[in-house]
Amino acid sequence: MKKNGSVGLQKQFVLLLVFWMCSVLSVGAQIKFDFDFSFNKYQLYNGERLTMTPKMNYSKSPVGASFVKVKYYWDGDLISTETQSPFNLDYQLRNCSAGKHTLKVAVYATGTNLPTFGPFNYDYTITILESIDNDAMSSSKTKFDFVFSFNKYQLYNGERLTMTPKMNNSKSPVGASFVKVKYYWDGDLISTETQSPFNLDYQLRNCSVGKHTLKVAVYATGTNLPTFGPFNYDYTITILESIDNKNAQSQNELMKLGDKYYNGEGVEIDYVKAFDAYKKAAELDNTLGQYKTAYMYQLARGTTKDLDAAIYWYKKSANSGFLYAWWQLGLVHEELSSYIEALSCFKQCLNAPDEDKQMRSHAKFEIGKYYDEGLGVSRNLEEAINWYKQSADDGYEPANKRLEELGGHTNPSPTPIKNLASISWLVYEPTTKQKDYSFRIGIKSDSKIEDVTITVNGAQERGIKTVLADGYDLTIDRTLTLSEGINRIVVSVRNEDGIVTSEKVITYQSVNQTPVFNDKRYAFVVGNSHYSNPEMNLANPENDAKDVAEKLKGLGFEVVLKLDATLETMDKELSSFKDKAKDYDVAMFYYAGHGIQNKGENYIIPTNIENLAEDNLKYKCVNMERVLDVMEDSQCKLKIVVLDACRNDPVSRKWHRSTGTRGLSIMNAPVGTIVSFSTSPNHTALDGTGRNSPYAQAFLNTLDMPNLDVFHFFQKVGASVLDMTKKAQNPWLSVSFTGDFYFNKQ
Repeated sequence: MKKNGSVGLQKQFVLLLVFWMCSVLSVGAQIKFDFDFSFNKYQLYNGERLTMTPKMNYSKSPVGASFVKVKYYWDGDLISTETQSPFNLDYQLRNCSAGKHTLKVAVYATGTNLPTFGPFNYDYTITILESIDNDAMSSSKTKFDFVFSFNKYQLYNGERLTMTPKMNNSKSPVGASFVKVKYYWDGDLISTETQSPFNLDYQLRNCSVGKHTLKVAVYATGTNLPTFGPFNYDYTITILESIDNKNAQSQNELMKLGDKYYNGEGVEIDYVKAFDAYKKAAELDNTLGQYKTAYMYQLARGTTKDLDAAIYWYKKSANSGFLYAWWQLGLVHEELSSYIEALSCFKQCLNAPDEDKQMRSHAKFEIGKYYDEGLGVSRNLEEAINWYKQSADDGYEPANKRLEELGGHTNPSPTPIKNLASISWLVYEPTTKQKDYSFRIGIKSDSKIEDVTITVNGAQERGIKTVLADGYDLTIDRTLTLSEGINRIVVSVRNEDGIVTSEKVITYQSVNQTPVFNDKRYAFVVGNSHYSNPEMNLANPENDAKDVAEKLKGLGFEVVLKLDATLETMDKELSSFKDKAKDYDVAMFYYAGHGIQNKGENYIIPTNIENLAEDNLKYKCVNMERVLDVMEDSQCKLKIVVLDACRNDPVSRKWHRSTGTRGLSIMNAPVGTIVSFSTSPNHTALDGTGRNSPYAQAFLNTLDMPNLDVFHFFQKVGASVLDMTKKAQNPWLSVSFTGDFYFNKQ
């Protein structure tokens, strides 16, 4: 009996073990992990180091997903086992034959309350390049080294494939340069580029789904060298199958597909598929697709909630003329407590046509609320009532309710709500080259107008004459004498019910003054707007850099302008900065784009950044200490660094939440240097809703003001930014310079 009982227990144990294993296998079959791998290069020479970084895609992996270990195999041989974060491979290639080799990556992973799963195996083809040893090159011992950057390795039909070749000058002959670059798609020549920048820009059409080969044939030369080549490089490009196994290439088809899954038209509602379709339409510049993509990011439908991505797509849609996107963009900024940006968006909704009168009335109410509560503006009850009244006149009931509340609060008697006057600027230009400036305003009032005052730069104008014209109760035509630079005009109207004010800023730039330059000036200007990660894109840095570069040229600077600069471009220009600038008296570095701080160090972010993480910042970004060192080595009398670089972005926003820091950290200017930040340390700057950021606009305006020494120049810039942003952005300055310098000496 005991023996039988023992056997029975063994059977039960075996059955339980089998049941547990089946359960684990069943769970494993359902659980999916998703990884990303980033390499330094796919093509290397013997002696170079091959590095790879694995990353967990947490949005597509189980809760608490993490690596357990990662094994790396080279042509089947184990070369590294990594059991601790960051699980990186760093392997020096030795005695490898020229040609293709296989790197196998075996990943073991786990998650919360899960066992270890794996190995998940991934194979990559790494090409060991043959040393450049044809007869001519063998005799000259010459080697060239190239770097190629793509927009994507996986695309849909209809998208554009772009590629930029770069010469690695540190590993190439003196004076190395491209002669021509040929591009082949599946063996067919598609482009021959014989002029800089030798880029490929090719629209994919009628390509079959699957893998295709892009061959790049490079011809290069150097100082006192003949032309060598072709140096051939093969890349695998994957054409993706359109979603839902449909060849949905057009915007309309994608939008219909998105609506189908979003609304459940003949299928079950599937927000993930709807989002996928809308986003693809958005990437094809479909305005409504951009709006719906932003909306789903905002509400976390079919994707994770990402307000930065929502802002990006709402901006794209709004700038294409879709007014409802301005409204939603305002709500997102409001959710982020970015009240200045939100107010600007709601004001854009005032441009809605008559058929969208409801949007206008809602926008007027929101603007009134901002003045009522002092959100992004100084609290101004009269201005709030003015907007509430306009909203109520359009039939928006909440505005009537708020007016009743304000009336009851300000006057307990049943006196009607104040009917303040309204001011309209009928003739007005924000910039002028005429010292005598004329403008016209129109005033309407339901009650008697008791007084009208106009102040210019704080001084009250006298002898104001009014007439009845243009359908207004009063019309004022006025000619003023402006001061050089920024002028502020404030109009106040008082009627029986109270005072209302309206103000405008006019910039006056005289036309007959000629700058005088007694020094040699050099500037390196960078504007980064378009990043590899589209969620990081910014509207204004490209405009800022172009406008600043053009203005500096007019002020005697020799300017090097780089737009959407990659890490390679930044490295190259900074390496040559010292030699270029040594013959100049003044050297300037102006940067507009994304910047970030980490562990007390500041970095500017190049556009070709991918998989940016705190542990690889030093390799993928430009440390500002390097910029200061390069400028200091130039031995110029004055070095100026301008950083409009702490704009808010998706990457830094995530780090800010974990590290508790925002913007850039304090930097002390070395001797003979001025460093100007667009905002104070540990704060983020505004990108702006117009053509330029607030800082760039102030910088450009102040360049027009003559005879400001460099200290007063930056003080003016700071004051203008504070004024434009209602003190939401406060520029910061570090100075270690005792000489004299004028941008615009006349």
